[in-house]
Amino acid sequence: DLASFDWLGKSQDVAASDRKEIERASEILRKRGALDDDGDITHRGIELDGFRTDTVDLALCMSESDAFACTLEMATFLAFLQPGQPFVRGDTGALGYVRWRKDCYDDLELYLRLFHHWTSFPELAKRDEWFKSQGVNARFLAEVEAGREGLIANISRRTHDRLSWRSLDLKRLHRVRLVIARCIPEWIYVQDQTSGAFRPHDPAKCPCS
Repeated sequence: DLASFDWLGKSQDVAASDRKEIERASEILRKRGALDDDGDITHRGIELDGFRTDTVDLALCMSESDAFACTLEMATFLAFLQPGQPFVRGDTGALGYVRWRKDCYDDLELYLRLFHHWTSFPELAKRDEWFKSQGVNARFLAEVEAGREGLIANISRRTHDRLSWRSLDLKRLHRVRLVIARCIPEWIYVQDQTSGAFRPHDPAKCPCS
């Protein structure tokens, strides 16, 4: 029980903000199926821990995507969520973003199209230079590629099957969107038809301020 556990260096008087965070974290783990009602870790919790992602939500997205046959697409998208920017700073990057974003449904499609071009570029020696000329941060894409491989390796160890045997499939992107909405429903936003502003679908559960 996190509330009563005698942590090393724990003060006798736990701050109200710390208590609130402990309650929030425990509730999220229960909602995600990582803890049972008694606070004990479940089989799902052990599985999610094995993904070694930054948050339990990202691990859950990977786990669920496996069931919906869109793990390759999910791993690619999640790899883009690391610190950094896919486009270079300044006018070159801004123009590059506009060109690459054209006709994409959302950033998910943008990132996967960008990554597809990155991995299928015909001349590896000229790849970095060409992408920089297009406003794309080549160094960041190399980090995305490495991050994706790490996520895929966790799944491959369980299934003994390399996911990268196939190419990215844009027809599976709606599955990715549905899995994300299923795994982290607190972050679903809807657009107000009058003002055009985006608001939480369920303001009572939204974790942001």
